[in-house]
Amino acid sequence: MKLKKTIVPIILVVILSLTTLLSGCSLLFDGRYPAFSPSFSARKYVEPDEEALYNEIAEIKTLSETEGNKNEILEKRSDILYALYEANTSYVVAEIAANKNIKDEAAQTRYAYISSFLNKFTNDVLELEKTLFKSIYKNDLIELTGEAYAEQMLANTTKSQEIIDLEAKETEYLRQYSEACALENGAEKSAKMAEIYKNLVITRNAVATLYTDDDGKPYKNYLDYSYDKTFGRDYTPDDVTETREAVRQKFVAAYNYMTNQSRNFSSAYTVALTEAQIKKYMPYIIKNTDSSMY
Repeated sequence: MKLKKTIVPIILVVILSLTTLLSGCSLLFDGRYPAFSPSFSARKYVEPDEEALYNEIAEIKTLSETEGNKNEILEKRSDILYALYEANTSYVVAEIAANKNIKDEAAQTRYAYISSFLNKFTNDVLELEKTLFKSIYKNDLIELTGEAYAEQMLANTTKSQEIIDLEAKETEYLRQYSEACALENGAEKSAKMAEIYKNLVITRNAVATLYTDDDGKPYKNYLDYSYDKTFGRDYTPDDVTETREAVRQKFVAAYNYMTNQSRNFSSAYTVALTEAQIKKYMPYIIKNTDSSMY
């Protein structure tokens, strides 16, 4: 069983869409972005240099406080956006590797790391964008990105550190769960997976209570939060319950009837063999049985 976590929020998609724009930073012509989306096999995992990236973010914020720094800000901002693009690519590469082999501890650890990093880094890039669109360079950025993008950045809310920490904890439980899946079947494996899953549910419910619905009320649990905010579904848990009940009443009864009829039909052609028949057919059966089945 693989538990997947969708960590790439819509804000990341919006920010990364900038890579398709012919901006003043010459994003498409600086040689870093591919002209066409490469195949998954051609994509590479690149470990992010966290210290360098966060130093650059701090520099951009400092530069935005005084005039005369437009070109330097745009250049450094371009570096940060590319780092976000690269981190997202690395996340996809790590996810594929982790799901291909759940027994590969290095792959699982790398996937957990890049998941948490991308979650936090996306949030910090959003915070940077909001800072810049509120700075004296607001008009320069709007000219570069358009008013719609600026409005969307300013309308989005950054995550609190509490949420970031809980989501990192969630990612770690997912890693532990995948690790437990690779254990030999038995009571120890079942107990370990049950304990991890319990902690995962508790953590996710804690995350959900820190978000609010359209009425401003905190979500009661992760199920309600996910259906509303992350799954992108046009139906509710109540709709699922109604559908399951309909299936139970209509389909299950019909399936059981068909199964019973099939069983009765098959039993009509099942008769016990006599000792003489066994002796007669056994040599033929053995002769035509693959040796690997002995």
